[in-house]
Amino acid sequence: MPLSFLSLSMYYNGPINLDSMLSYRSNKKILKIVLTKGSTITYELELMRLIDEQYTITPFYGSRKMTEVLREKNHTVNRKRVQGLMRKMGIEAIYP
Repeated sequence: MPLSFLSLSMYYNGPINLDSMLSYRSNKKILKIVLTKGSTITYELELMRLIDEQYTITPFYGSRKMTEVLREKNHTVNRKRVQGLMRKMGIEAIYP
């Protein structure tokens, strides 16, 4: 096994059992999926935290304005993603 594969084992909670492993290619795909999903979830939580902070300050901002605010903070997001996150959080703009 290449050393790079073994160094990826630090992302698991425990050591990888080398005796009962799937093929290298299968494990690489599994690790890639696990790492990608973990980082995606972490980034989503970060975006949700930022949206919540901004919503607390300006509850009248909708998804378009919230997207502008996140882009000003150097986050690459589109309106549909912000709209989905706001929906998931159960928040919407408050209008008079």
